[in-house]
Amino acid sequence: MPQTSNNETNDVEGLVEKLSSQALVDGHVNSASATFKSAWQQIQGSVNDNPSQQNAPAFAAWVKWLHQFSNSSDAGDIFRDDKYWKLVQQGLRANSAEQRKYCLYILSRSLALLDQDVNTPRMAFAAGNGQREYFLDAYGKYCILFQTLVLDRYINQVEECLPELKELATPYGAVDPSWIIILLDAALRSGIQDSVRKAVGINFLDWDLMTYPATDVWSEFLVQSFLPWACQGSLFTSSIMRNGAHVICEHGDKLSSFIDRLVCLCEDEDALLLLCRQILDYIVDTGAKQFSFSGPYLLEGLLKGLGSVIDDAPISLGPQERELVRKIVSIPGLPPIARALQEAQCLKLCALTRTDEIKDPNSALEPLRQDISSDSSNFQASLETDVSSIHDLMETVEATGHRSLHGPGLVKALKRITKSFNVETGLPAETIFEALTTIWEAIVTQDYPRPVLLVAPGAFFHPQCISASSDHPELNSFLLRVLSELQGLCNGRVYVLASLTKALRYSYGVSFAILQEIQISNFIVSFADKPPVPKPEFFMEAAVSSILERDRPNHAYMYYYGHREGVGYANLFDMVNRLRADDWVYGRQVLDRLLEPWEQQTLPVPMVSKWKTTPQLQLMVILCHRCFVHRSPDVAHYFKRFLTVLSMEPLPRFRYLLEWISLSLLEKDGISREEVLTPLCSPNHDNPKFMAALLKIVVQACILDECPEDFGLRIMTAMVALCASPKIVVRHEAQWSFLGLWDVAERKCWQSLTGNIAFRALNDYIRTLDRYTNPPPQRALEKFDIRHDRTLTNLFEGHYLRIEPWEDAIVRREDFEIVWKQEQERFSLPGDAIPLGDPKPTVNVSSPLSTTEAETSTEATSTAGPLQTKSSAWQNILNLSDTSLSTSQRVVRPITVFASHIAFAHNLGGISRAAEIFGAEALIVGKAEVVKDRAFLGVSVNSHMHLPIEEVKSDEKIVREWLQSKRGLGYGIVGVEQTDKSIVLGRERPSGRGDARANGSEGSKVLPKKCVLVLGSEKEGIPGWLLAECDLCVEIPQVGVTRSLNVQTAAAVVLYEYGREWG
Repeated sequence: MPQTSNNETNDVEGLVEKLSSQALVDGHVNSASATFKSAWQQIQGSVNDNPSQQNAPAFAAWVKWLHQFSNSSDAGDIFRDDKYWKLVQQGLRANSAEQRKYCLYILSRSLALLDQDVNTPRMAFAAGNGQREYFLDAYGKYCILFQTLVLDRYINQVEECLPELKELATPYGAVDPSWIIILLDAALRSGIQDSVRKAVGINFLDWDLMTYPATDVWSEFLVQSFLPWACQGSLFTSSIMRNGAHVICEHGDKLSSFIDRLVCLCEDEDALLLLCRQILDYIVDTGAKQFSFSGPYLLEGLLKGLGSVIDDAPISLGPQERELVRKIVSIPGLPPIARALQEAQCLKLCALTRTDEIKDPNSALEPLRQDISSDSSNFQASLETDVSSIHDLMETVEATGHRSLHGPGLVKALKRITKSFNVETGLPAETIFEALTTIWEAIVTQDYPRPVLLVAPGAFFHPQCISASSDHPELNSFLLRVLSELQGLCNGRVYVLASLTKALRYSYGVSFAILQEIQISNFIVSFADKPPVPKPEFFMEAAVSSILERDRPNHAYMYYYGHREGVGYANLFDMVNRLRADDWVYGRQVLDRLLEPWEQQTLPVPMVSKWKTTPQLQLMVILCHRCFVHRSPDVAHYFKRFLTVLSMEPLPRFRYLLEWISLSLLEKDGISREEVLTPLCSPNHDNPKFMAALLKIVVQACILDECPEDFGLRIMTAMVALCASPKIVVRHEAQWSFLGLWDVAERKCWQSLTGNIAFRALNDYIRTLDRYTNPPPQRALEKFDIRHDRTLTNLFEGHYLRIEPWEDAIVRREDFEIVWKQEQERFSLPGDAIPLGDPKPTVNVSSPLSTTEAETSTEATSTAGPLQTKSSAWQNILNLSDTSLSTSQRVVRPITVFASHIAFAHNLGGISRAAEIFGAEALIVGKAEVVKDRAFLGVSVNSHMHLPIEEVKSDEKIVREWLQSKRGLGYGIVGVEQTDKSIVLGRERPSGRGDARANGSEGSKVLPKKCVLVLGSEKEGIPGWLLAECDLCVEIPQVGVTRSLNVQTAAAVVLYEYGREWG
């Protein structure tokens, strides 16, 4: 990296020293002197030689040169030259913390010197009419903000500063917009940590900009900082918001809206065309290296803005812009929908041409249209083909050396096979096997093309194929392998799921052989254990598909990927929900395989386990409803098994489904009511969550028509005792359940319950309680009513999914409706075990904020308050003397901290930090190597790099000799310890106490000016022999009960008090 040479720097420093000497003789700086001009020219030359590189020595010389002036007249007209301010901005752009600190000093010092107005493209400063302080205050805030956002970068401080930054950047404010852009440019550069960039960038996207000046500052910021940050994939994927089938990308929409506003703010056509070229150039330059979906959102914003502008004054995109558009169309590797959308957007951009400049605007689009090849993913047209026999198809494949299976030909072949299966019956199993294996080899060879995967399941799992496999072991084995591989592909390519489950469900509806022949139970269990989840890019495809659909109504998400994954889930769940009675044995096998791991858990069961999923329990709910009849001999056995699992499970969402299952089994076997009643009557309440679950179950069981009044009476009697349980969970649930059972008793006219005076009194009392009149939100979420809630809608979209931790619904009621509309001829399945049910009403429960929502909420509620100036090292330069401008010099006070008796490294690290901050001249430790200890380094934050640390062993003789030597130099020895003679800091010093040997004390000051501060060990404090060496003991005033402070905290307090007393 090129840097200013030492000779050049020395020359500048020599000229600055000469200028300083002349100023001392003349009494002021002579701006007309040759030395002055030569020094400034050297500084300009040094900085301009490397405008974009780190060049701290040149700026250090500039600081020294600037420090010679007492007012702006000393500098002549330099401050009125825009080049001066341009160089400062140039220095702030470079990625050098040291150089940026120099530049902040230069900016602040230069403005402090100004006593006259300045008006340049980069600096407007009013010195008269009381405006000077207003401008100085604004730029002072700017320097603090720059330090906080770019140099310090503590995320909590950054977030607090953002409202101040937005306020500072208001139009017509004191700070010129170019300085704001310089700050944003530095804050969004790739060297800054992601959390800071994200906070600043998201805040900036919401700014109400008033203009877009076509300046080099804006251009560099847009291309080098803003767009590289804004086009990061993580910003898009982390802001995806889904509501049913509707998916939006919040960041993409904000970015699009921001570009739209920029276009509308362009002051003239030249600025507009420049902005267009910059955005198009960026998309072309980054190409396939950039996140695939950033380009469509940038182009969408550009189109929106141009559409608004053209309504007022049409513009013309020239050959350069149209050439960039053609390059964008040819960017490789884009997902199908993103590519189609960019093609449509590029055509629209090229259509934005003045008709008076081109006689036939459409002619300008022809080269682009020719470049946009027909979408190879548009395979639907190729599917319209005559039906030919499988025998003819295979002959064609052999005759062409399998070339007929390349590209769209493979889709065409699969479609022919499927149609042939529908037309021809009784095809030989060997013919089917030969055709399918040939097709599958082509699919694997071509790396599973997307259009092929959408139609392949319908051919491979056609009812005729499955039936034929019963007498052909090789075909059976082959289909099992294909099913396994397609299921594996679902995890990465979720669009396969809908077509695969549709094919399986259709085959089950037509044929009775699928469960026996291809062991679909394995598929169901694997599906429940690891349900396919869309990758972020598929959500992004869904988000941009809504944009594409506006321009190409027939090119929605389904055009490219078929039905969404929710329809795939619905196909499978519906098939299980409609199992034939002959297949219930297979259903129970699936139930056993799903239930077994839940039974084998060991106590205590963790709240969250990776292997447990909601779909496992949802499937078990359906199977328990489907595969058992009333009074079935197995019901009691399964009821006990599920009660055992329920007694162990801690997660509320899972307990809700387990309670549902237990209730459905209890309904089918009334004898099992005793299994529930017995633990409720037991005095053992060691498992309160299980007791609460049983209470919910029995109340719902009482709603059933066949439930006898005697059972209700026994339950209510047990609840009376449970309402006074020592376990809070049991007590509260019993009170809630008592009210529910009372309502059931009134509805069923159970006089033995409602006529009981004690029961009535308890009911009246509970209803007056606040938690009943104002129930907690979770109560509404976990509510279950056996009369209305046993539906597929509640099972998959119920409010119980919103119990913390939240879980999104994987399938919705409209997905089941889509599935049922697809049912074809010859399809026949029994009615459903669980009905679809009505849509769930909305429950108003505050939801956890997403990251973006939280940021918005924070910003909305933030008000501009005091700015933190922590670690603003650039300000220290302003306090330096005329003779030294070294930023490494620190203020040193004549106080030494003696900590040889402290054992813990983290305490010494904290003491080091406090000692350096408060200006101690040295820290004394028992072992010098402590500065290498990780515990020390974790607390010291490099303070030991700026503070002398010396070793003095804690041996009594060595310590006495060292203290005696310090006393000989005039130091007073002060111990920080609670004794009967200790002076309380902050209070007036009593006369005659501790004065005898405390050197340097003045008036009411407690601590001597030259001081050795002695700290005791963590456990024993200062030993007796060392207390005897102290000239004075001090303690910190306390009002709390705790006896003492941590030693590093105590040291910090005393050091602060020393600074307060002596300055």
